[in-house]
Amino acid sequence: MIALADVPGILPKRRGGRKVHTSTVWRWAMKGYRGTRLETLRVGGTLCTSREALERFFGRIDTDPGSEPTSGGSGRAREIRDAVARAETMLRPGSKRRAPVADVDAVGAVSVSSRAKRGARS
Repeated sequence: MIALADVPGILPKRRGGRKVHTSTVWRWAMKGYRGTRLETLRVGGTLCTSREALERFFGRIDTDPGSEPTSGGSGRAREIRDAVARAETMLRPGSKRRAPVADVDAVGAVSVSSRAKRGARS
């Protein structure tokens, strides 16, 4: 077993002779890369992986280097994409849906009008 913090020391160096950053290895384990996550195992309080898991991970992401990620993207990117789609639907001529009305006071707090609270039925 190899602690995730020790993985950069066993990987080949990148261009310029620099090691892969520890945060990159953590990202591979937590979020994945191109829809593939690095397999991990918690040993005590330490998150670990193995050489075999690293080989499988790199083998899977290397099978089709031109492929797009299989997931829907990051959570924030998905939120933005969904919000844009909803806004375009509301702005489309003849759309029955109307955008909620929100007011921002001097402090920056947002209050939604009673029309929006009723579900924008009016």
